Amino acid sequence: MSAKPLVAAEGAPGLDVFECARAFLGIARELANASGVCIGLEGSVTHLLTHYTGEDRSVLIRELQHLDVLNQLLVSLSSYASVLGSQCIAGVPLDIDGASQELGLARVAARLRELEDRDSADRVSDSGEMDLL
Repeated sequence: MSAKPLVAAEGAPGLDVFECARAFLGIARELANASGVCIGLEGSVTHLLTHYTGEDRSVLIRELQHLDVLNQLLVSLSSYASVLGSQCIAGVPLDIDGASQELGLARVAARLRELEDRDSADRVSDSGEMDLL
């Protein structure tokens, strides 16, 4: 897929690429912060796991695996938002497909690439909010 220029919907005010960049980079930073919290939780669960020998120990192991998946998702989305923010700063058309190529989670990357295939009218709900996932 080729990159598409960032354009506003008909009748909408023009887009400020620096505001878009600031938004994407802010989201990236917050997702990275959430990842840090997740890593702390993983450490706590690991500590509990090393000191717990109860029958339901497998539940802790499963929850530790869920935290790992969550952290991978947060890191991937943070990277994705950062790439899009960098594209805005560079003044190049947003390349959703290219940005999602770097994601380590195939299903997430596929969902994000689907955005480029949708018409812009499909991306905006009646409430005016963008449906990302």
